[in-house]
Amino acid sequence: MGKLTARSSLAIVKSGTVGGYSDGGGLYLTIPKEGLAYWMLRYTNAGKRKSMTLGKFEHITLADARAQAENHKKQVREGADPLADRKRKQQIIIKTVDDLFNDWYIGLQK
Repeated sequence: MGKLTARSSLAIVKSGTVGGYSDGGGLYLTIPKEGLAYWMLRYTNAGKRKSMTLGKFEHITLADARAQAENHKKQVREGADPLADRKRKQQIIIKTVDDLFNDWYIGLQK
């Protein structure tokens, strides 16, 4: 069971005190100097410490953050790296010259 409750996490966010507040199991509620509070998961993969943002506090409940953290920790136990998987999904896949042109042309219009 986590250390934080929905009420205590809301109080922490309202206080605005900068820092990381542990819920246990690698899940943290992080309050940055600037910007909005967010949920972060810390884990170790292949001997390296990694941190992964799960989402902004206002968009994800404590229960949802815990569920996401459990899911990602399960992936790590199975040998996957959830952060690398997320980055891989965000990459644009170019298979043909038309895909290359479309990617290039959209970049010109910005």
